[in-house]
Amino acid sequence: MRRHALRWRVLAGAVVSSVLMTLSGFAGLSGQATAAGPNLAAGKPTAVSSTNGSYVSANLDDSNQATYWESTNNVFPQWAQVDLGSTQSINQVVLKLPTGWGARTETLSLQGSTDNSTFATIVSSANYTFDPSTSNVVTINFSAMNTRYVRVNITANTGWPAGQLSELEVYGNTTSTGNLAQGKATAEGGHTQTYASGNAVDGNQSTYWEGPANNWPANWLQVDLGAATAGLNKVVV
Repeated sequence: MRRHALRWRVLAGAVVSSVLMTLSGFAGLSGQATAAGPNLAAGKPTAVSSTNGSYVSANLDDSNQATYWESTNNVFPQWAQVDLGSTQSINQVVLKLPTGWGARTETLSLQGSTDNSTFATIVSSANYTFDPSTSNVVTINFSAMNTRYVRVNITANTGWPAGQLSELEVYGNTTSTGNLAQGKATAEGGHTQTYASGNAVDGNQSTYWEGPANNWPANWLQVDLGAATAGLNKVVV
């Protein structure tokens, strides 16, 4: 293998694929009622039980409260979920609808899974009111638990006969540690052949990013973590 390819395999094959975050430095943040750190769901893969037109699952974690997911109408239950990419310790889910919408109540439960096959109940079914006076935001706190897939199971909606969510946010407790870069958006100064920047955050150490030869100092690689990351304390390359 060419020397520069080997060098970039070492630097970029793991560069942002091993960004770790330790949140133990947040004093006073613990237990069921508070969550620390960034939104673990931002930019992660989503899935839904059904979709109505252009109101697709990607809207669930695009950090834009004005866009939303909507399920097939007049068929309940419906669900929406996010894959955190690895098992995480979580204790809070924040659900949003567009700020300009009128008040409505959705009946829903939270479920979690480590394998996307068997789901356990995180929070039992209850009525949650989205109120425009509080920006149509619902915050659900619960005792910390470990899960990878977080699912919102919706059985009723007083405002429209479908499941509706514009943002599905997930937060961890104060001891959460995880790779914040995996699956996130990347940018680069260029790449050689098929060795694109996305390889550096795909979780696969055998794939890698390689910058163009003799392209100094324009050989650079970056990752967008998608949210503020107070407490970021380690980058491994």
